[in-house]
Amino acid sequence: MEHYDQPMSEVVSPSRVIHAFVSEIRDTYPADEKAKVDAYTDRIKSSTSALDHRRGHRCITWAMHLAEEKSESHPKWQEIKQLHKEWKDTELAAFFGAGDMIRIVWAQNAADVARTIGEEDGWDKAPWEELLQELLDMDGA
Repeated sequence: MEHYDQPMSEVVSPSRVIHAFVSEIRDTYPADEKAKVDAYTDRIKSSTSALDHRRGHRCITWAMHLAEEKSESHPKWQEIKQLHKEWKDTELAAFFGAGDMIRIVWAQNAADVARTIGEEDGWDKAPWEELLQELLDMDGA
């Protein structure tokens, strides 16, 4: 079993990872982007944390992929890419028991990367909604 396949400590509803991702969107995105979350309210509420170990890993790989596509010369993206190196190191922490919190941070960081892209390149270039759908689809919520 891969270290990101270690389940979270207890199963709760809604998913902690999805809740963290959506909370970051509601706290930091512009109103028209926040409003898109409303379409997923029922699915968010019925999600569980049973597959949050996979959701957290998907958030971090998704965020790293988006950030890698950006120009290295931009100072903000250099900072984000440095953080990604640190996030890779936190995978070890997830393996050794700090997984729940690490996965929540990964979800928040994924929302943050999408927000940065939206602010810089336009919200049509920030596919956060696709990630949310993917996270919800993981357990058929």
